[in-house]
Amino acid sequence: MHAKILGTWAHFPPRIRHLLWGQLCMNASHFMTVPLLAVFLSRDLGLGPAALATVMGANLLWAQSLPLLAGPLVDRYGAKPALVLGLCLRGLGLAGFASQSDTALLVLSACLCGAGVAVYESALFGVLGREPPERLSAVFAANNQMLNLGVIVGPILGAVGSAFSVRACFAVSVVLFGMLSLRAWRQPAMDSAHTPASGDWCGLRTALTHRPFQLLVCAAMPWYFLFPQLYVAFPIYLKNLSESGSTAPIYVVNGIVGVGFMVLARQWLVHTPPRQLLLLAYAAATLLFASVALTDSLLWFYLFVVSYTVVETTILPALKTLTSTVAPDGSQGTFFGVLSVAGAVAGTAGYYVGSWLVVDGARATAWLVFGTVGALGVVLTLVLHAHTAGPLPSEAATA
Repeated sequence: MHAKILGTWAHFPPRIRHLLWGQLCMNASHFMTVPLLAVFLSRDLGLGPAALATVMGANLLWAQSLPLLAGPLVDRYGAKPALVLGLCLRGLGLAGFASQSDTALLVLSACLCGAGVAVYESALFGVLGREPPERLSAVFAANNQMLNLGVIVGPILGAVGSAFSVRACFAVSVVLFGMLSLRAWRQPAMDSAHTPASGDWCGLRTALTHRPFQLLVCAAMPWYFLFPQLYVAFPIYLKNLSESGSTAPIYVVNGIVGVGFMVLARQWLVHTPPRQLLLLAYAAATLLFASVALTDSLLWFYLFVVSYTVVETTILPALKTLTSTVAPDGSQGTFFGVLSVAGAVAGTAGYYVGSWLVVDGARATAWLVFGTVGALGVVLTLVLHAHTAGPLPSEAATA
């Protein structure tokens, strides 16, 4: 199955195949529990709005900000300890959700979950980003494919498990992460063949002063503003359109279309220069988001979700490939950490602005604003292209 889906799977080193299967399990566990978390905390545990926001915000803050610290440490000391630690922290956090009801302990559990995500992903992208330039696009396309498979599997497992007990879903995830951490511990070193950074913060100084990377971060921020709308504006808008009140179809459609598009367009995604993919994706996002302002048709909204998934499946691997390309060898974890923090800033703005626009603003205004943000992405990508003339290493490898 995986050979048919990923095409070049057999050509990936064993450590990469191991990490990609872990991504499937990680994302399946994420979507088995996280979509249930807010309802579980508010309905079952009786948390008020402030406490609920504190728990959810703690998870986001730690997951998106800690890579700035974790990335340089991964570059210095290697990926394997961070992979194991990240999985263990995530399991401990989920154990807290499965067993605790006290708000302070729930906040601590959210911090542990977020820290686990941050540490694990810093190591993961540090390893993936050190693959040879000619393999980068294929590796990140495969990574995105496994994440999409997790989006399909996770909600189904969550729906079945929540019929018995939401806490049981968290408990199952604890067991899963325990098994994944043991598997990671038994693997050989993930990055022994690569030269570590010369100092703990050398890569960070390089990232903060690296002109092409600065332009890339600026070009990425409009997307990181738009991406949270999948969890904020999309479900709120769907509830306003549909009498059923269910938001699950958004994520099922998102996962299925993501997998299908990757199967059909994998060769195009792998062999098209990532800067070109970024530009095309932003242009499509501009038109798509603005188009929702033209009609309140439920059918059109589902077609929009399908098209949005194509954009998402195009842009996420392109951003990761570009980050890997501009990062000096030995500093990939640090560069991804800086990008993660930038994503946290833009994503937080996306959460607040998206909620306010969809709940309190006019329908047309909200989607036109989102379309304008997409147009900003087009402009910033053109600036990136103008200031990084000539093919980047990964683009030259795929030309």
